[in-house]
Amino acid sequence: MKVINSVIKLVIFIALACAQSSVRAEDASSNLSFEDLSLEQLMQVEVTTVSKKAQKLSDAAAAIFVVNSEDIRRSGATSIPEALRIVPGLHVAKVDGSRWAISSRSGAGLFSNSLLVLIDGRTVYSPLFSGVFWEQPDLLLADVDRIEVIRGPGATLWGANAVNGIINIITKESSKTQGLLATAGYGSELEGTTALRYGGEVGENGNYRLYGKFQNWDNSETLTGAESSDDFDSKQGGFRADFGLGADDNFTLQGDIFDGDGGFEASIPSVSSPTYSSLLSSRKKWRGGNILGRWTHDVSESSQTSLQVYYDKSDRKDVVLNHDIDTLDIDFQNTIQFNNNNQTIWGLGYRRIEDGIENITETVVLDPDSRAVKIFSGFIQNETLLADEAISINLGSKFERNDYTGFEFQPNARARWSVTDKSTLWAAASRAVRTPSRVENDADIAFLATPGTGGLANLLVIEGSDALNSENLAAYEAGYRYQAAKDLSIDLAVFYDRYDDVTSIEMGTPTPILSSSPPYVRVPYVYDNMVNRDVFGGELLVDWEVTDAWKLQASYSFLKVDVSLDSGSTNLTGTTGEDSDPVNKFTLRSLLNLTDEIEFDGFLRFVDSVPYYSVDSYLELDLRLGWHITDDLEVSILGQNLLDNAHQEYVADFINVTPSQIERSVFGRITWRYDS
Repeated sequence: MKVINSVIKLVIFIALACAQSSVRAEDASSNLSFEDLSLEQLMQVEVTTVSKKAQKLSDAAAAIFVVNSEDIRRSGATSIPEALRIVPGLHVAKVDGSRWAISSRSGAGLFSNSLLVLIDGRTVYSPLFSGVFWEQPDLLLADVDRIEVIRGPGATLWGANAVNGIINIITKESSKTQGLLATAGYGSELEGTTALRYGGEVGENGNYRLYGKFQNWDNSETLTGAESSDDFDSKQGGFRADFGLGADDNFTLQGDIFDGDGGFEASIPSVSSPTYSSLLSSRKKWRGGNILGRWTHDVSESSQTSLQVYYDKSDRKDVVLNHDIDTLDIDFQNTIQFNNNNQTIWGLGYRRIEDGIENITETVVLDPDSRAVKIFSGFIQNETLLADEAISINLGSKFERNDYTGFEFQPNARARWSVTDKSTLWAAASRAVRTPSRVENDADIAFLATPGTGGLANLLVIEGSDALNSENLAAYEAGYRYQAAKDLSIDLAVFYDRYDDVTSIEMGTPTPILSSSPPYVRVPYVYDNMVNRDVFGGELLVDWEVTDAWKLQASYSFLKVDVSLDSGSTNLTGTTGEDSDPVNKFTLRSLLNLTDEIEFDGFLRFVDSVPYYSVDSYLELDLRLGWHITDDLEVSILGQNLLDNAHQEYVADFINVTPSQIERSVFGRITWRYDS
């Protein structure tokens, strides 16, 4: 019934939108830059994440996929996670109304601690959990130029925790977002979204933009079909300004502020309850902001120096823990071109992270309740071109000193061979590390209460350990890109990863706590490094431009995980990490221009089961119909998850949050652009 009511409101909404079609048109070329590119031209698009420098996508010796601005628009995505669903080898699962579990190749979870996420070079993952609160970075998607996604350790130059991959979100220069943009939408799940952006000029060589955005999401559905308590709303605003300071210098200043709150329901252990658990239902709140400045200086056509500084502050109040985090980051980079065939990039970095914790329950307790962590880093990478630039050899390493594990060394070697102008082979060997999070080092997490002997309940508690070491990855990858025809391209990547010293949870010695009321037995499980993991798999991507008006893109991903334990390990989850990622994933995307003004797009996806969390496999379909009423006015309607009333995609693996299903939904949006 909710969907039917939403459709009725949506029809009225679109009808009102069409009545405004007499607005003045603008030159839309800036919005069609990616749409007009052929497959061959798309392979020449520049990327920067692999080597911290601009290079053609076809020359990158890594498993990389680029989600461009046109992909985002035609997907109908309303958030970054939704836009990432099309990436091969990336597992994107919605946990409930506001939270997502996103991972690359393995290690799925609410806080995927081996995946680094950046926005314009600013790290957005939480050092508390080494994961991302995906509901917080609520960007205006029309401002995103592209999202560069690397699967595997193809970007270890960015530092620790870029173990399984990196998601680098790059926004447009302000010169490309001039004029006014207004967008609004309504749907059965996303019950309201509005955004406004304005861009203008500053002097002769400067441009700026300002934006604001609001979203309101409805509750999802529990596994029994009841309404969950996970609705949320978010507000975000920000700016970006770009200045040309002469012929060789450029400066960027940008910042954001955000605020949001959402429902949250979880079952927490209780030794005083007859059921040994109690239900907590409350509101989580988050707010914060950031500011970033970046200066670049062109020494020559092939040499550049850059300095970036940012400050980030976030304050979050959850059901079991309140925390605020302040981050200061300084990054310097220099490129040296020795000759036409040899280039070296090096850099230095400093980061200081300070947190403050308010322990509001006994479920999660951090001691000490505040900590300042400093990270010093450096990197160097050399590229040598051979055989008339047909062969590229990259050798380099990241060096890092942190307060948890000390000195870390992450070397990598990459090679690319352009066999012909249509085909490329690449291979790589890398060492990457994941450093412990603040929670793994300092937190006690009570996760289960059970009946015991002698009338005393057992309280099972995971204890942090300051003796925890980094997880180590030795990764071996290879890939092949082939432009089979003008309208057909193939991209294949295979990999084998060997993880050592993976974090385990080992049983300690039970201790009676008789001074408590009621008394109980504390059963400790301590973080250690007694798990090893072998991961292998592959990803296949096929792009086919059927006609000038119809494009198809298909992907298939395979993943196999084998887990082994060190002798004497009593790891709490045993070897069940083998079953926490889907083995098979398949997607098929269709982009069809019915006319010059009307678009019809579809996205079909299959995700295999996740036995460890009892999540079944699912097949879902999204459909979008878009109408360009004029060059500057667009209306679209999107149907998501159309093959089922509701389905489960993942569960929260931190505390016992009430599981949710993702419902079928419909959503309509109007977007208006005006260039004054």
